[in-house]
Amino acid sequence: MILVEFYSTKYIDVMRNFKETQLKLNQELENFSAIIQLVLPKYLTLIAQPTLNQSELIELGEIEYYLLEVNDKLNCLRELIAKHLFGNTIDLYYHQKKTLLKSNKQETKHQLEKLKVAFEKEIREGGIIIWN
Repeated sequence: MILVEFYSTKYIDVMRNFKETQLKLNQELENFSAIIQLVLPKYLTLIAQPTLNQSELIELGEIEYYLLEVNDKLNCLRELIAKHLFGNTIDLYYHQKKTLLKSNKQETKHQLEKLKVAFEKEIREGGIIIWN
């Protein structure tokens, strides 16, 4: 699996070759999905059985524990992506606000209100998730 560390030279290389990285990541995700689709039927078969022998019980426990680990890792990745996306949105909002406040134009107040309304709309409509 491709792991990218932000703010490193690897990150810069990845962004230079984004299409190649995107292709690799999509392939990894497809492989991951295919493997999970092989594991899940076995898990579902074991869980549906009314009684299990010792080896089946151990196998069920191992699969279940692993699936819980995978689910946790996926949740962490999802949260990481969402936080970075939200963080960039907040940074952009405050950068634009700061720029507008520095300008001496008369329409600055109108532009600030417009920016605020657009930002609030995104929050209400779910375009931006606030992590508490």
